[in-house]
Amino acid sequence: MEKMDMNGIKSIVETFGTVRNRELFYNDGVKLSGIKAVYNDKFNCHAGVLSDEYTIVQAKEAMIPMLSVLEMTNPTETYFVKPYENQRKCFLALVGRKTIVPSDGQEIRMGYLLKTNHDGTGSVVISGFGVRMACMNQMTMNKCFSSLRLAHWGDHAKIVEAIKAYIYQIGEESQKLLENINRSREEKVLRGTADKILEHLGYGTRNRKKILSNFNVEEESAWGLYNAITAEARTKKSYNATLKSCDKAETLLIAPKQTIEMALTVKQ
Repeated sequence: MEKMDMNGIKSIVETFGTVRNRELFYNDGVKLSGIKAVYNDKFNCHAGVLSDEYTIVQAKEAMIPMLSVLEMTNPTETYFVKPYENQRKCFLALVGRKTIVPSDGQEIRMGYLLKTNHDGTGSVVISGFGVRMACMNQMTMNKCFSSLRLAHWGDHAKIVEAIKAYIYQIGEESQKLLENINRSREEKVLRGTADKILEHLGYGTRNRKKILSNFNVEEESAWGLYNAITAEARTKKSYNATLKSCDKAETLLIAPKQTIEMALTVKQ
């Protein structure tokens, strides 16, 4: 992640790929009516098919207004930033200076994940997450944090108020996250148990082996296993795969005792 101010972040968004409509034809050359292909110029491929009446929304058109509201709420804030895009979606992870400190004393900073579709078929989504600063492991938290979904087109004043309210809500929810982390640190997880928990969460043999290689014997707890998962997730080539892996692990934070008990229950 690179640290920058809002001007730098907006310049990154400007580099996201653009999409455009392309007409579709049958093999005999007859044009299809009513639909068009959405073509991504940057990735040189099709991102989807839409009604020819649908208005394409570029990623920068969707994200920059949201970034402007974040800037409005805290003009001097700087962020650690990680952009990612594929042929269909754009992601922008922003980690600010707001910090929570669990009982182990390790700093966790709160951030926002912005997500939108290149072709405009979905709304812009902003959701909260955390980053463990000691290792820069991203902690996606769809169950710990709520998310805010906004239509691409709408009343600007209402959008501003909605984002302001959401930022305040994230602050409230971060205290619940702190409680979850401290509770997960109290749940002991030995190495043999960790493998069973990972299998219960849906990780295959190869992924379990990689995750266990990150499992620290000095941190044999539900919290330690969660961090081993996020460390392995960070190495994945697809940002979507990283998010999905972290999402699976989130039950170790919100319900560590129940997750461990379910994993150890022998099926009859």
